[in-house]
Amino acid sequence: MSKTSGPAVVIVNHQSSIDVLALLCELWPVMDGKCTVIAKKSLLYTGPFGFMAFMSGITFIDRYKNLEARQSMEQTAQKCKEENWKLIVFPEGTRHHCPNELLNFKLGAFSAAISAQLPIQPLVFSHYDFYQGGQKKVWHPGGVRIHTLEPIKTTEETDVKNLAVVSRQNMLDIFQEDYRRNST
Repeated sequence: MSKTSGPAVVIVNHQSSIDVLALLCELWPVMDGKCTVIAKKSLLYTGPFGFMAFMSGITFIDRYKNLEARQSMEQTAQKCKEENWKLIVFPEGTRHHCPNELLNFKLGAFSAAISAQLPIQPLVFSHYDFYQGGQKKVWHPGGVRIHTLEPIKTTEETDVKNLAVVSRQNMLDIFQEDYRRNST
């Protein structure tokens, strides 16, 4: 996984709750547990999952309090830099299970990366062709492919919006290419 050996802001497309399993099963061991995740505050109140997430050190943000959320993300990014950890963020802000599209990215991860002078490490989870969500919630045999893109340096970057747009487009290109290649 790691093209950046040091601290970074890792951005991942967000399709479903299955993403958490991919993070725990595939990425957590590669990072030796030296990472934390930004999650929406409402997840804190989801029973055993919320308690486990809290005890794991996940940073919860209230997405409806923009300034407070941005400050929390920037503080967490700075702490990750100091401790040589990776900060994992789902920049779409919510789940989006579409085989050929990504939502527009929220700017928090990119603002935090620039503020802490951390590289952006994009990861793309392939479309979950083994899972049919919605009302049916049907599972089929299959798996997920995780694509690690080239890191994006932020040391000379000041344009948060441009960084988000470029990152999204890089990820979207891989997401769509993977879907076309594997849906035939």
